Amino acid sequence: MTHLKKLVSALLVLAMLLSAFAFAESNMEDLGGGYYRFTEPVTITVGKAQSPANWPDAQDSEESNLATRTLLEKFNIDIKYDWISDDYYTKLAMSITGGDIPDVFVIDSAHYNLYKELVDNDMLADLSEVYEKYASDYVRKLYEGYDNKPLEAFTDESGALHGLPQGSFYYGSENYLWLRQDWLDELNLEVPKTMEDLEKVLVEFRDKKGSKGLLLSKNVTGTFNSLSSLAAAYDVYPGAWVENDDGEVIYGSIDPRMKDLLTVLQRWYKEGLIHPEFMTNDDPVNQAKFCSGESGTLIGNAWSSCGMGELLNVDGAKVTVAACPVDAEGHYNLLMVPVWSQVLCVSKDCENLAAVMEVVNYVSDKLGEFGTDIYTFYNVQGIQWTSYYPFGNFNLVAADEIIGTYYGIKEYQETGELSRPYELDWLIYLVDKYLKGEPYDAEPSAVFWYTYAYYYVCDLIVQDNVVRKDQAFTSRTESMSDFWSNLQTLESTCLQSIIIGDKDVDAYDEFIASWKAEGGDMITDEVRDMMS
Repeated sequence: MTHLKKLVSALLVLAMLLSAFAFAESNMEDLGGGYYRFTEPVTITVGKAQSPANWPDAQDSEESNLATRTLLEKFNIDIKYDWISDDYYTKLAMSITGGDIPDVFVIDSAHYNLYKELVDNDMLADLSEVYEKYASDYVRKLYEGYDNKPLEAFTDESGALHGLPQGSFYYGSENYLWLRQDWLDELNLEVPKTMEDLEKVLVEFRDKKGSKGLLLSKNVTGTFNSLSSLAAAYDVYPGAWVENDDGEVIYGSIDPRMKDLLTVLQRWYKEGLIHPEFMTNDDPVNQAKFCSGESGTLIGNAWSSCGMGELLNVDGAKVTVAACPVDAEGHYNLLMVPVWSQVLCVSKDCENLAAVMEVVNYVSDKLGEFGTDIYTFYNVQGIQWTSYYPFGNFNLVAADEIIGTYYGIKEYQETGELSRPYELDWLIYLVDKYLKGEPYDAEPSAVFWYTYAYYYVCDLIVQDNVVRKDQAFTSRTESMSDFWSNLQTLESTCLQSIIIGDKDVDAYDEFIASWKAEGGDMITDEVRDMMS
């Protein structure tokens, strides 16, 4: 009898879905290219974080701008913001608790617990059907670039897809060493490769340029923290789940070889080779200190160049980025990003899922109208184009966008032509002009960081000595909701205490034991079960 009730219930749900799709399709005019115009106005309510908008037109606002007007005029989709908050996740948590969520909102990987709460309470729509029916060929291609792994991560055992994940840039988030090249030249120093080379540079910069030491971020935990590129020289990957030499999945931070790195860092800190305020410095602060000349070395990712435009106003200042340090065999071990960074959530009460998919199709296509009208134009003008994303900072990206753009720059440098369409062809032209010292139509600081993010960093990535280390597990387990936050605090506190010398390096053994006992072993078992 119970099975019969479940079957009837499932059939009723299916009938409702089919009815909804039939209704949607009866009110949709095919525009071609995977786009539709709704014959009746469709309203989608959105919860959004306050954007750093620099609107180029006085009539533009969050609710009325080129993107929202296009969606209304061309597709008859009206974007209405249920709320816009500068304390986004607090507001979202309150909305979830109150059972009053907007049609659409975004949750990033750091707030996965909120997503899980929504799923557990059956508050999210199943998007599997609407994706199969209405996802554009271009959107499908973007997911296929990740072997559909982001979609798989949000598809449950029944086949329900509770959200549309945004894939991470496969390149660009990993950390590198940034240096003042003019200081290296002045002191007759080579770009460092090994930990020993780096120490020599740090000493010379301290003694002869007054540098306050290597700029590390206060975020010493997590996949792409400041320590990740340093630890990789010891074949250790803190903050990431990786396979060890025995083929077992482990949490990289509990690898005993971390002690080799910590021994060096503790000594460096004592000798003034690490910035004394690293425990309070975030990335923007570090970038400012680097630009001011307070330090000549910084560990940051490709996007760190966004905050380095001020160096263009410093006479004689030159910057280089290095794949440093390499391991004992000369390999630069590059820990790759997780396959997803955030997920677009759609309320179970949303009345038109096809319209939601239409907006995703429109915004994701950088070779289409959105790319032509907004992404390209406003990037060239140096305007924060992300303000135009109607669903908050959600925009599907190609896995190979960064490295692909690099090859586009190289091709254009060599031939003066592009053999195929590039999503970022405007960027290719700008960077080429910058590299050739030619006039360009954009803000100098913007072109500066485009060049370093898409060219100089990628020039390191394609070298033969680069070894790409994929993460074995990037999802969440059930027990992480209960223990993960405390475990991260435990890890961060221990790492910081050892580096500044408040604890002996051997205290790391105690941390490993505590981590295992306080939920780490349970989580590890869950990870391995999910992997098997």
